[in-house]
Amino acid sequence: MVIPELDKPDNTWCKDCEVGKGCRNYEQRPRVCRDFFCGYISNPALDECWNPVTAHFILRATGSLLVVQVDPQRPDAWKREPYYSALRDHARTLCPQGALIIVKIGNRNILMLPNGEVDLGTGNDSKATRIRPVLTDAGPQWQAVKAGGERVGLPASGLPPLEAGEDETTGRNSWSPLTAHLR
Repeated sequence: MVIPELDKPDNTWCKDCEVGKGCRNYEQRPRVCRDFFCGYISNPALDECWNPVTAHFILRATGSLLVVQVDPQRPDAWKREPYYSALRDHARTLCPQGALIIVKIGNRNILMLPNGEVDLGTGNDSKATRIRPVLTDAGPQWQAVKAGGERVGLPASGLPPLEAGEDETTGRNSWSPLTAHLR
Protein backbone atom coordinates (compact mmCIF):
# COMPACT_ATOMS: atom_id res chain seq x y z
CA MET A 1 0.00 0.00 0.00
CA VAL A 2 1.10 3.51 -0.68
CA ILE A 3 1.24 5.53 2.55
CA PRO A 4 2.11 9.14 1.63
CA GLU A 5 2.39 10.26 5.28
CA LEU A 6 5.26 7.81 5.74
CA ASP A 7 6.80 8.33 2.28
CA LYS A 8 6.17 4.62 1.79
CA PRO A 9 5.80 3.57 -1.85
CA ASP A 10 3.65 0.66 -2.96
CA ASN A 11 5.07 -2.85 -2.66
CA THR A 12 7.70 -2.01 -0.05
CA TRP A 13 7.93 -2.74 3.64
CA CYS A 14 7.58 0.15 6.06
CA LYS A 15 10.94 1.18 7.53
CA ASP A 16 9.62 0.17 10.98
CA CYS A 17 8.39 -3.27 9.91
CA GLU A 18 10.27 -6.27 11.18
CA VAL A 19 9.19 -8.87 8.63
CA GLY A 20 7.47 -11.81 10.30
CA LYS A 21 7.19 -10.00 13.65
CA GLY A 22 5.48 -6.64 13.23
CA CYS A 23 6.08 -2.98 13.95
CA ARG A 24 9.30 -2.08 15.81
CA ASN A 25 7.73 1.26 16.73
CA TYR A 26 4.24 0.05 17.65
CA GLU A 27 3.77 2.16 20.82
CA GLN A 28 4.86 5.36 19.03
CA ARG A 29 3.42 4.56 15.60
CA PRO A 30 2.04 7.51 13.60
CA ARG A 31 -1.67 8.41 13.43
CA VAL A 32 -2.09 6.91 9.92
CA CYS A 33 -1.04 3.54 11.34
CA ARG A 34 -3.18 3.90 14.48
CA ASP A 35 -6.23 4.65 12.31
CA PHE A 36 -5.74 1.68 9.96
CA PHE A 37 -7.55 -1.56 10.72
CA CYS A 38 -7.29 -4.45 8.30
CA GLY A 39 -10.36 -6.57 7.64
CA TYR A 40 -9.16 -9.23 10.05
CA ILE A 41 -9.19 -6.75 12.94
CA SER A 42 -12.33 -4.84 11.95
CA ASN A 43 -14.54 -7.83 11.06
CA PRO A 44 -15.29 -10.05 14.07
CA ALA A 45 -16.72 -12.74 11.76
CA LEU A 46 -13.23 -13.56 10.46
CA ASP A 47 -11.50 -16.27 12.44
CA GLU A 48 -7.80 -16.74 13.15
CA CYS A 49 -7.04 -18.21 9.71
CA TRP A 50 -7.68 -14.70 8.27
CA ASN A 51 -4.89 -13.21 10.39
CA PRO A 52 -2.49 -11.65 7.84
CA VAL A 53 0.42 -13.58 9.36
CA THR A 54 -1.40 -16.83 8.50
CA ALA A 55 -3.24 -15.79 5.32
CA HIS A 56 -0.31 -13.88 3.75
CA PHE A 57 -2.60 -11.06 2.65
CA ILE A 58 -4.50 -8.21 4.23
CA LEU A 59 -8.07 -7.19 3.56
CA ARG A 60 -8.91 -3.52 3.34
CA ALA A 61 -12.21 -1.94 2.47
CA THR A 62 -12.22 1.37 0.62
CA GLY A 63 -15.71 2.61 -0.16
CA SER A 64 -17.27 0.11 -2.56
CA LEU A 65 -14.03 -1.81 -2.99
CA LEU A 66 -12.56 -4.74 -1.08
CA VAL A 67 -8.82 -4.98 -1.71
CA VAL A 68 -6.98 -8.22 -1.04
CA GLN A 69 -3.35 -7.06 -0.76
CA VAL A 70 -1.32 -10.25 -1.22
CA ASP A 71 2.22 -10.82 0.02
CA PRO A 72 4.25 -10.86 -3.22
CA GLN A 73 6.34 -13.71 -1.77
CA ARG A 74 3.12 -15.80 -1.61
CA PRO A 75 1.26 -14.76 -4.78
CA ASP A 76 -1.19 -17.67 -4.67
CA ALA A 77 -2.13 -17.25 -1.00
CA TRP A 78 -5.58 -15.86 -1.87
CA LYS A 79 -6.35 -18.95 -4.00
CA ARG A 80 -5.99 -21.36 -1.07
CA GLU A 81 -9.02 -22.52 0.88
CA PRO A 82 -10.95 -21.30 2.76
CA TYR A 83 -10.01 -17.93 1.27
CA TYR A 84 -10.84 -18.51 -2.38
CA SER A 85 -14.36 -19.82 -1.78
CA ALA A 86 -15.11 -17.06 0.71
CA LEU A 87 -13.87 -14.35 -1.66
CA ARG A 88 -15.85 -15.84 -4.54
CA ASP A 89 -18.99 -15.87 -2.36
CA HIS A 90 -18.32 -12.23 -1.50
CA ALA A 91 -18.00 -11.40 -5.20
CA ARG A 92 -21.42 -12.98 -5.83
CA THR A 93 -22.89 -10.70 -3.18
CA LEU A 94 -20.91 -7.52 -3.85
CA CYS A 95 -20.92 -7.22 -7.67
CA PRO A 96 -24.72 -6.86 -8.00
CA GLN A 97 -24.51 -4.10 -5.36
CA GLY A 98 -21.87 -2.21 -7.36
CA ALA A 99 -18.98 -3.20 -5.10
CA LEU A 100 -15.86 -4.95 -6.32
CA ILE A 101 -13.05 -7.21 -5.12
CA ILE A 102 -9.55 -6.48 -6.37
CA VAL A 103 -6.65 -8.81 -5.61
CA LYS A 104 -3.37 -6.88 -5.68
CA ILE A 105 -0.12 -8.82 -6.03
CA GLY A 106 2.66 -6.28 -6.31
CA ASN A 107 1.64 -3.98 -9.18
CA ARG A 108 -0.66 -6.62 -10.68
CA ASN A 109 -4.43 -6.23 -10.29
CA ILE A 110 -6.91 -9.09 -10.54
CA LEU A 111 -10.63 -8.39 -10.58
CA MET A 112 -12.64 -11.13 -8.87
CA LEU A 113 -16.07 -11.55 -10.42
CA PRO A 114 -18.82 -14.04 -9.55
CA ASN A 115 -18.07 -16.01 -12.73
CA GLY A 116 -14.27 -15.80 -12.81
CA GLU A 117 -11.22 -13.66 -12.38
CA VAL A 118 -9.91 -11.06 -14.77
CA ASP A 119 -6.20 -10.27 -14.76
CA LEU A 120 -6.22 -6.52 -15.35
CA GLY A 121 -2.48 -6.25 -15.69
CA THR A 122 -0.36 -3.65 -13.98
CA GLY A 123 -0.31 0.07 -13.50
CA ASN A 124 -2.61 2.38 -15.40
CA ASP A 125 -3.72 -0.30 -17.88
CA SER A 126 -6.25 -1.61 -15.36
CA LYS A 127 -7.71 1.77 -14.40
CA ALA A 128 -9.66 2.07 -17.65
CA THR A 129 -11.45 -1.26 -17.18
CA ARG A 130 -15.22 -1.37 -16.67
CA ILE A 131 -17.48 -4.22 -15.66
CA ARG A 132 -21.10 -4.91 -16.47
CA PRO A 133 -23.69 -7.59 -15.85
CA VAL A 134 -24.92 -9.29 -19.00
CA LEU A 135 -28.08 -11.37 -19.06
CA THR A 136 -27.54 -14.77 -20.66
CA ASP A 137 -29.58 -17.97 -20.91
CA ALA A 138 -27.55 -19.24 -17.93
CA GLY A 139 -28.43 -16.14 -15.88
CA PRO A 140 -26.44 -12.96 -15.27
CA GLN A 141 -22.75 -13.11 -16.11
CA TRP A 142 -20.17 -10.42 -15.48
CA GLN A 143 -18.00 -9.05 -18.23
CA ALA A 144 -14.91 -6.85 -18.04
CA VAL A 145 -14.09 -4.55 -20.94
CA LYS A 146 -11.03 -2.34 -21.32
CA ALA A 147 -11.15 1.13 -22.83
CA GLY A 148 -11.67 0.77 -26.56
CA GLY A 149 -13.90 -2.31 -26.20
CA GLU A 150 -11.31 -5.06 -25.63
CA ARG A 151 -12.85 -7.84 -23.55
CA VAL A 152 -10.45 -9.23 -21.01
CA GLY A 153 -10.18 -12.38 -18.98
CA LEU A 154 -13.52 -14.12 -19.22
CA PRO A 155 -14.66 -16.22 -22.15
CA ALA A 156 -16.91 -14.34 -24.52
CA SER A 157 -18.98 -17.42 -25.36
CA GLY A 158 -22.58 -16.86 -24.39
CA LEU A 159 -22.04 -13.13 -23.86
CA PRO A 160 -23.62 -10.80 -26.39
CA PRO A 161 -21.25 -8.60 -28.41
CA LEU A 162 -20.95 -4.93 -27.66
CA GLU A 163 -23.57 -3.07 -29.62
CA ALA A 164 -22.72 -0.38 -32.16
CA GLY A 165 -21.59 2.70 -30.28
CA GLU A 166 -21.40 0.84 -26.97
CA ASP A 167 -18.06 1.16 -25.24
CA GLU A 168 -16.73 1.25 -21.71
CA THR A 169 -18.77 4.31 -20.77
CA THR A 170 -22.06 3.82 -22.63
CA GLY A 171 -24.58 1.14 -23.37
CA ARG A 172 -27.79 -0.40 -22.17
CA ASN A 173 -26.03 -2.29 -19.38
CA SER A 174 -24.72 -0.65 -16.25
CA TRP A 175 -20.97 -0.17 -16.19
CA SER A 176 -18.99 0.06 -12.96
CA PRO A 177 -15.69 1.87 -13.47
CA LEU A 178 -12.57 0.81 -11.62
CA THR A 179 -11.08 4.27 -12.05
CA ALA A 180 -10.07 5.77 -8.71
CA HIS A 181 -10.23 2.37 -7.02
CA LEU A 182 -6.80 1.18 -8.08
CA ARG A 183 -3.67 2.88 -6.81
